[in-house]
Amino acid sequence: MEEPGRPVRSVPVGRAGVEVGRSPQCGVQIGDPKASAQHCWIGMSNSGRMMVEDKQSTNGTKRNGRKIVRAGLSETDTVEIGDTRLRIALKNKPRQ
Repeated sequence: MEEPGRPVRSVPVGRAGVEVGRSPQCGVQIGDPKASAQHCWIGMSNSGRMMVEDKQSTNGTKRNGRKIVRAGLSETDTVEIGDTRLRIALKNKPRQ
């Protein structure tokens, strides 16, 4: 994860997923002023595919530069929350 003015960090995401946002209650807290308190969720779908879902954030969530509501993620994708970038790195490939 790349946040302006902060060191790059890795964030593991378990099968249940993780909420991302400014709130301390989020599993991944970010300081980006363009992020909502509970901005988005990243985790595995029932079929085993990595997903991102916007949680009705004020400024939206982007995958590879395009605004999404819910979208699948692959190894080459970048999730954008304001000026924060989350690059996806899958340890296990999703089931087909």
